[in-house]
Amino acid sequence: MTKIGFLHLEIFCFDPRADYEFYFKKHKISYTHAKPSGEQISTSQTLGEILESISSTLDICVDTSVGLKINGIALLGDNISDELSYKASKEHKEILSKETSSKETLDALLERFGNEWRIEPLSTLYVKKDLTLDLQAMHSKYEEFFDKHHFITQDERKSLSKYLPLNLISTRDDDYLGDGFFLFVKWLAQKHSEHLDDLLESISDTKNGVLSYSSIQNLLYKPNPQIDRDIEWLINALLAQRKEISQTLVKNSKKDFDDTSNLAKSNASTNTMDSTKGTTYILFDGYESSSGKESSELITSCQKLCEKLEIPLANKSAQANISFAYNGGHFTRITDFDFFIKCTLENILQANARGYTLLFGDYASFCEARLALQMLAVKSKNEIKDFMANTKEKIHSMKEPIAYIGDLLKERLHTFAHSDESSALSVVSFISNTTSALESTLNETSYIERIQGVFDALNQGSKKIVLKSFIAQDFSHLAHLNEQCYLEESAKIRFAGIDEGADLLLVDSIEQFRAFDTQAKSSAKAYGRDIDSTKAVFLPSLVLLVLEEILGAESKQKSKAV
Repeated sequence: MTKIGFLHLEIFCFDPRADYEFYFKKHKISYTHAKPSGEQISTSQTLGEILESISSTLDICVDTSVGLKINGIALLGDNISDELSYKASKEHKEILSKETSSKETLDALLERFGNEWRIEPLSTLYVKKDLTLDLQAMHSKYEEFFDKHHFITQDERKSLSKYLPLNLISTRDDDYLGDGFFLFVKWLAQKHSEHLDDLLESISDTKNGVLSYSSIQNLLYKPNPQIDRDIEWLINALLAQRKEISQTLVKNSKKDFDDTSNLAKSNASTNTMDSTKGTTYILFDGYESSSGKESSELITSCQKLCEKLEIPLANKSAQANISFAYNGGHFTRITDFDFFIKCTLENILQANARGYTLLFGDYASFCEARLALQMLAVKSKNEIKDFMANTKEKIHSMKEPIAYIGDLLKERLHTFAHSDESSALSVVSFISNTTSALESTLNETSYIERIQGVFDALNQGSKKIVLKSFIAQDFSHLAHLNEQCYLEESAKIRFAGIDEGADLLLVDSIEQFRAFDTQAKSSAKAYGRDIDSTKAVFLPSLVLLVLEEILGAESKQKSKAV
């Protein structure tokens, strides 16, 4: 017997000429994996075909060339997808999305979004009617730009339309110049290299220009690393011109890293650990010097958790004898990738040379380390070639060079089971830009899938912890560049989680913790919301909290039994 399912739709509707405000039309469609009959649709049909079939029934306007959102996630339209695929270099083509939104099959979309969809335009600000957008109105924002740059031809001006839908993915307000516009400028810079300085000047504003870019990878149905690469190329080119800004953004990155002395120590050290005793871990603590409060919170919770779960950890003396360096973070990765990778590899090497696996408590830093290890497989033609050649053999001699604490937890939490008296907990998790962007490049198991395994182990059949994943951008890297944006956007994201009913906000990076915890009062004020006491926590802190509740409840039950 053929199984029949039902697709429940809520479709955005709005006609600015007739409607006072937008509304959603509800519609239910039956689908089958076999040959459809009557009004049924097949799971092999594409989104474009489905929308076309219901547009006349519901009297709605649709334009798949622009794109749309399903449950808050953007599916790029035919035009921009084609443009990005065309721009991709040969070595990157295999990771770019070849399928456009209209060509996605129902089967694939059901796997991602389930059978309840809220379909919306990419933006409600530029709606022409229903799911169509007024690209001409978006064009008017850039008239001054074209007036200043007469070398841009009429045909080139028309090409802006292909990029404009990408402006609508970010949560930034309309004063922000737009990610699609930045890609258009990058395209122009390739065609008119003699005008590069003028083009960079047009996007140099620190508040609304390219430096305030925040990756949109986790807002896309199919992440497209080419977007980040092109925009970061512009950032790098601009910072090469603006030395005063560049020095401010990366001022703390290199002062903690003494290449000669640290590398000498690593090379002089020998593996003193007994390999028959299994893996011993040492905690990574090479965070920005100004993040003392945040990093201390993470390290302390990791140490306590490792002790509770009997995870072999280097003693305090060994930890104190190794100085892990800060790799510089977001802007250093963009402006000095060689240093960023070299510093990250050297941290791994220091731990491995002493027989330890380097253990990361935050997932963002773990992803950076994974990127560095991946670079060992690349034939480097830059200044770190010799360093990487010497490092590869040493690091690869370790069975497990690095580890993420979340992966260890899944293996060790099976001995704990929830008591019936333990209370339910609602947790909203956030994904940092580092995580989302690097996951798409590294083809990593997603952060959400990793931590879901931890929560499954904690729950063990008893749904006491409810995990919700909030898809949003992360602006924590803008703290020293665009403080107002950093505070407002961080508050916007934080309160979205709170409004979801979260008891705790789970973060995956030091920078996110600072934005959601240390700066919570300032960001709430900047956003115009009352201060809220909902705490931000790292995964180790959350697990500790839950385990203490479990053990406390078990102890209470034993006391009652006695």
